[in-house]
Amino acid sequence: MNAKVVAFGDSITRLGTNKAAHTEEAAAQDKTYWLDALAAKFYWELVNSGVNGDTTSKAMNRIQHDVLTHEPDFVLISFGMNDHVMKKKNVPNVSPDQYETNLRSMAQMVRNSGAEPIFITTNYIDENKYYTRHDPAFYEDVNGAQAWLDNYIQIMRKVGEDLKIGVADVRAECDRYELHKFSVDGVHPNALGQSVYVKVVGGYLEANNERWKRKGYSV
Repeated sequence: MNAKVVAFGDSITRLGTNKAAHTEEAAAQDKTYWLDALAAKFYWELVNSGVNGDTTSKAMNRIQHDVLTHEPDFVLISFGMNDHVMKKKNVPNVSPDQYETNLRSMAQMVRNSGAEPIFITTNYIDENKYYTRHDPAFYEDVNGAQAWLDNYIQIMRKVGEDLKIGVADVRAECDRYELHKFSVDGVHPNALGQSVYVKVVGGYLEANNERWKRKGYSV
């Protein structure tokens, strides 16, 4: 049987399907929709539960309704882009410690439901564009917004290692691409950026395909 997959994340996840992105300005661009591409490649039954501006703390309030009630086989978990944002100097939306706690709780809830969690690290940011919307002074004590975001990405990797959860590491792959070619606004991936998600997540699934087959379904 084919896998039922819920994608759980923020606007980068939401904009991963044409249907979800249809009302967004970004949908007018010629782009690859990374979740649509993966669903077609692996014959998923896909539910996109991405929400614009979401953090792990906000997402914990909706995981039961937006994820677990769908009874998925896999849950793709991708957060961090909004968690790391500074509301004022040295005050993030979600602290690193709380971010780690939230990821661990999400993963455990998904596993307790019988589904398989998979982490996806978020892409890098173009600080030149990012600082047109966020005050660079807020990030002075943490070596800039990208370095601060990378702390959260490292936490996701650590939780994945601790809990033996697969990590599709989009952030690591990003370093192979020029920043100005990856996104329009410095955050949300354009066609090239979305193709990187397809490459990394698809590559992870292909590398672990035998594992899924042993569980009784294909990806």
